[in-house]
Amino acid sequence: MIGYEPQRFRQRQTAQGAIRERRLRKCLDPSSVDERFQLNHLFSRENLYFVAREIQQNSGEGTGADGIRARDLTARQLGKLAGALARRVSGENYVPSPRLTVKIPKSAGGTRTLRIPDVADRIVARRLKLALE
Repeated sequence: MIGYEPQRFRQRQTAQGAIRERRLRKCLDPSSVDERFQLNHLFSRENLYFVAREIQQNSGEGTGADGIRARDLTARQLGKLAGALARRVSGENYVPSPRLTVKIPKSAGGTRTLRIPDVADRIVARRLKLALE
């Protein structure tokens, strides 16, 4: 695509941040835009594992319908999850799980419905978001 420039990333001052930045650039900067949106690149095990680690670092106390918190998973479990997701998406048989529905009371009365995805759905959604940005 003419006029396409890779997204610029903020420089991080820590060594860990620099490593994370190099991995992100490697994941998101293929040689052409068309290649960027191919399923085998978009949902490779490495890309999904990188996103899973980001979600794990930013996760809170909430759990999805599966009852698992991202921060409670080990690196090995995240790798297995990323591999399983990569196989399901590349085989075109990935179906998002039902979301956990929680009713939250409002201060003015009534309730608000909150739908919480499980860890696998959050990984897939974040990977799509990164590709589209």
